[in-house]
Amino acid sequence: GSASTGDLVKYSSHMSRFNTLQWRIVSIIRRFNDQTYAEVVAKNEKGISVRLIESLYHISILLNSPPEVRAWLHKGDIVLVNNPKELLPRWVNYISLVSRWDNPLRFVDLLLDQHALNRAFDPLIIESIVLPNIKSERAKREDIRPLSVITIDGLDAKDLDDAISIESIENDWWRLGVHIADVSSYVTEWSPIDREAADRWTSIYISGGVIPMLPELLSNDHCSLNSETDKLTLSAWMDYDKNGNFQSIRISETIMRSIWRGDYDSVGRYVATNHPEEKDTPKRKDGSLPPIETHTLLDNFYTLTQLINTTHEKLGKLEFDTNELSVDMDTHGEMNFRKRDRHVAHRMIETAMIEANRHIAKWMYDQKLIVPSRVHQWPSPEKIEIYTKLEQSTLEESLQKALQKLPVDRARIQRFLTHIRTLPESDILERKILSTLSKAYYTANAKGHFGLALSHYIHFTSPIRRYPDLLAHRIIKEHLHSDGQKSNQHIKKIEKLLLISSERERRAIEIERAVFDIYRTQYFSSRIGQQYEARITSILPNVLFVEIDPGLEVSISGDYFTQQADNSIMISGKPYRITDRIHIEITHINSLLSRVEARPIKKLST
Repeated sequence: GSASTGDLVKYSSHMSRFNTLQWRIVSIIRRFNDQTYAEVVAKNEKGISVRLIESLYHISILLNSPPEVRAWLHKGDIVLVNNPKELLPRWVNYISLVSRWDNPLRFVDLLLDQHALNRAFDPLIIESIVLPNIKSERAKREDIRPLSVITIDGLDAKDLDDAISIESIENDWWRLGVHIADVSSYVTEWSPIDREAADRWTSIYISGGVIPMLPELLSNDHCSLNSETDKLTLSAWMDYDKNGNFQSIRISETIMRSIWRGDYDSVGRYVATNHPEEKDTPKRKDGSLPPIETHTLLDNFYTLTQLINTTHEKLGKLEFDTNELSVDMDTHGEMNFRKRDRHVAHRMIETAMIEANRHIAKWMYDQKLIVPSRVHQWPSPEKIEIYTKLEQSTLEESLQKALQKLPVDRARIQRFLTHIRTLPESDILERKILSTLSKAYYTANAKGHFGLALSHYIHFTSPIRRYPDLLAHRIIKEHLHSDGQKSNQHIKKIEKLLLISSERERRAIEIERAVFDIYRTQYFSSRIGQQYEARITSILPNVLFVEIDPGLEVSISGDYFTQQADNSIMISGKPYRITDRIHIEITHINSLLSRVEARPIKKLST
């Protein structure tokens, strides 16, 4: 009855008349949590009835609450209640309100509450933050304020971690400066704000806001590299020859002053105007063009990153070109889903950040420091098998045979990526390829990065929103001020922190996806009965997933199709495969499970 996820239960099993094994809960041995969540399902003269959201069975029980609470509770409200000990409870006790019935995103509030996530910070923690004296820091740092330095980020971004500069030096060489917010000067080790940041571990980005790792006082103000303001930074100075080949790196503590806060679209427009070969850049009207003194900087930055990208290609870096899906919501709760364009300005910044991360990692390794590595291992044999099946189900026979002669390595995967890039279903196929690769993680052991084709890699460039980056900054600064020798105990502490980092990163990704699924479910809740064109994205034994433009996934149950041995399916006597187009109708919404269900209508021509 009221058993919830994580409870320890006693159960019995039996075979059903369909010859399948079924289980029945006999009793609850131990609760995983003393509190749980419920949705108000009825309110009348007899009282208020709720349904336990995490219960295995959807039964209604009475809510015991104070009269003043009963007066304003409404059907659809989500509340926190005690987790009853009985298998079939008659009532539960009200504890607090989680979200109101008229909030279209009340299940987002529920999700955040379940994970104990809070956008706000304890005022006492904020009061404890000790801000460094910028004037006194000038004497201790390399002063690069006379240098032309700019930031380039999203138009709505407020936590600006990184800035760039570029200089022409002797022998027609280039000097690329990547300047990162020196968050470690504001978040000192073991301080209250450090403990809070370590507990949050990463900023979690959800549509309509962010659950930040650091409070706005730091993330959007003191640490953020806002223009026309003196800022403390940790800078990586990388020299390249005239062909874009890396030569050397130097790291220093700096004080900088950005002359311009650029955004991807305005930089993209400028580059497309001066470099007409960049025809894929969106020509949007918002945002301002860079000031005159940044024109040379941007031209040189574009030229150098193009040269560097050529060296990346020679290394064998995998080039994915997937677009993130975002949602905008108006004041009435109406949603608009769109793909975020990735164009030349994104690639320029991405190239600079990868260069900083890779060469700093190698520098730390050469200095015999603890390296908080970002590792991406080769795909497992199981993943490789899935990948080869994807090739077989997608490519024409001649190309299949050509690829089968090659080992499954980066070159083969990149050839597949290049082939599908012009196809209308390329987004779906690129995501399928990504799913066959290993998941990246953090460790103190450098094991290389498969996707980037690098032997050493760290995360250094986003300390405002990622704790591992802050950790890397501290290790580097300790070395700059000492011999860098650390005890085995210190090394074990770093290793433990990196293990936690990987776990928290996975949690953040799961939460971001779950929040997006709630938005998607809410969007379709008013569209039951509407018909759409879709593409098949995944075929499983009992469920088929299809995607509606611009990338909204819905499911079709196995009752509508039969699966074939070659991983295709038959619907009404017609064969379907992954990426085939199909006409569907939305039939059902499950808000609690964030599930949108549809039925097939007919196959569409490709």
